[in-house]
Amino acid sequence: MNVELIEEEGVVTKILENGLVQVVVKRSEACDSCLSKKNCMALIETGQMLVEAHNQVNAQVDQRVVLSQTSDIILKASFLIYLLPLAGLLVGVFVGKMLGGFLGINTELLMPLAGLSGAGLVYYFISRKSFDPSYLPTATRIVPRS
Repeated sequence: MNVELIEEEGVVTKILENGLVQVVVKRSEACDSCLSKKNCMALIETGQMLVEAHNQVNAQVDQRVVLSQTSDIILKASFLIYLLPLAGLLVGVFVGKMLGGFLGINTELLMPLAGLSGAGLVYYFISRKSFDPSYLPTATRIVPRS
């Protein structure tokens, strides 16, 4: 598989603990499938986001940096965010149908409830996984001021 490096520029706003920095970046399409988006805070009025990133280059506050993330992490994130909850929904619907038939309960009510429960359960486990620091982007270089 050909691994591509996805890059975004931003400005460091804060130095955090554990070798992390907070960076303001312009929101892009790549944000939609990012597993670390829970660690971002949207600044809706400006179309920007605050992102936590590994500080590989020892960047300081107000320095412009390039944030990098590999495409395989973004692909994995897309799979986790979109396909696994769908699978949980389908498995939940199937379990609801089987359980309803076994217990003699109205399956038309049980199937959607079980499906939503399955999707919700999968989403809960995914959201806990998103705190894995390997999903955070990395500040890979400092952009010189022009």
